[in-house]
Amino acid sequence: MKKSTQYLLATVVAFLATTFTLPRITFAQDPATQAAQQAMDAAIQANQQAMQAAQQANQQAMDAAQQAAQQASQQAMQDSMNAVQNAGGPIAPPRRRPTVPVTPRGPVPQNIAAAHSVFVSNLGSAPNAPIDIDQAYDQFSQQLVAWGHYSVVPSPAQANLIFELREIAPLTDVSGYRGDVASYATPAFELHIRDAKTGVVMWTVVSPIEDFGKKSERPQWYAMAVSNLVSRVKVVTATPLAPQEIVDLTAMPQTHDGRRALIITGVAVGAAATAGILMHHAYENSVADQKQQQDNFCLAHGIPLTECAGG
Repeated sequence: MKKSTQYLLATVVAFLATTFTLPRITFAQDPATQAAQQAMDAAIQANQQAMQAAQQANQQAMDAAQQAAQQASQQAMQDSMNAVQNAGGPIAPPRRRPTVPVTPRGPVPQNIAAAHSVFVSNLGSAPNAPIDIDQAYDQFSQQLVAWGHYSVVPSPAQANLIFELREIAPLTDVSGYRGDVASYATPAFELHIRDAKTGVVMWTVVSPIEDFGKKSERPQWYAMAVSNLVSRVKVVTATPLAPQEIVDLTAMPQTHDGRRALIITGVAVGAAATAGILMHHAYENSVADQKQQQDNFCLAHGIPLTECAGG
């Protein structure tokens, strides 16, 4: 009885050991299955490495595109500034609108308004002045005659006052850009009112010359500067100004500053749009290259495209 029991127990233990260990031994000893599993593991690992490499390349492409876009935007801004500088030189400082002259606060010598005859003297012009002073002298003399307050006489001996007219162009600003230095002068007519008997300068009148704007329109503004000089003399003599004379005193030529600002803004916007397009195309190309690399890898290793990374 004891021997039978021992035999039965030994048989059960052997059966159980064979049942639970045989598959493992068979799987471990199957070379084809082991090679397939190793190939599958290697393919998955290689696919993961390819995905990481593609993501890294995608990030590098995005960084390069962003850097190129920034450089393109900066270069576009620089080119636009250079174009403006080459077209018209350094941008001049903003000009102030001339103010309407008011009645002088200080005591004006009475003989300026009480005088009846004047002699107009031509003192010439500064070397950098833009206007022919002889032409301005003729226009000023004619407008004095047309005003009628004074009679213009041919010699100082016949005059109560001497009007000494000259053209000045003092240096008012200096600016620099990329090694280029530009200076800006503000031309004007300067009129000294001198007492013919004592020789004392009693008053000085200055009329700014608007020497900018369209070149074809500058003679008109030069002539207006002469007329404004007469208007300022009228103010000294307490003579009321006509409405058009007041308008002329505050008129200024139109500039191209607004157009330049629009050009610069348009170039900047265009550069930004171009940069955005470049970055978008770079991203799309990188994603397409990554997908193609993954598909090629899966096809080469027998992995179905539906199970490949990215679908």
